[in-house]
Amino acid sequence: YNFDQAFGRFWDYFLQSGLRDNTVVIFTSDHAHFQGKDFRELVKGEEDYQPYFVDRIPLLIYHPYVDLPESFDARHASSIDFAPTVAHLMQLENRPNAFTGRSIFDREAEESLAFGDGNLYLMGANGIRAQSGYDETSGADEQMNQMYKLIQNIHALESQGRIWQAVTEEAESP
Repeated sequence: YNFDQAFGRFWDYFLQSGLRDNTVVIFTSDHAHFQGKDFRELVKGEEDYQPYFVDRIPLLIYHPYVDLPESFDARHASSIDFAPTVAHLMQLENRPNAFTGRSIFDREAEESLAFGDGNLYLMGANGIRAQSGYDETSGADEQMNQMYKLIQNIHALESQGRIWQAVTEEAESP
């Protein structure tokens, strides 16, 4: 109730301001409900409960000059698809980048990835497959192993400061 009231006040202000004609508003969450002990106890008997920290989150987009559908099936997209989606909405040129995901408006895959707590999750219409740790000898799904290794390598490069090209004054000059 409190959140709805606060967001309603913001939204009323926003629509009355001059910002509504030149500002994109994206409303989402960084994760679903935390699966703490009380939550797990509440839902453990539910038929569709899975003990993964992966679930649906809201993604509401207000864009003043792009005609978006009222509803859209993102086909199991995950947070790795968020940055490419925002870049797509901003009509930025599609250039090589370090993002693993793809825009939800430009996806062909019926499955998507999520990564967290050392686990890789492949989500699709048939549910969620989880891979804990990378071990080529574990007999795990080869696609999962390849994606897990890719994400591990990206994280290693990022922690070494090697994934994003450094911007220099020379690079900024025309």
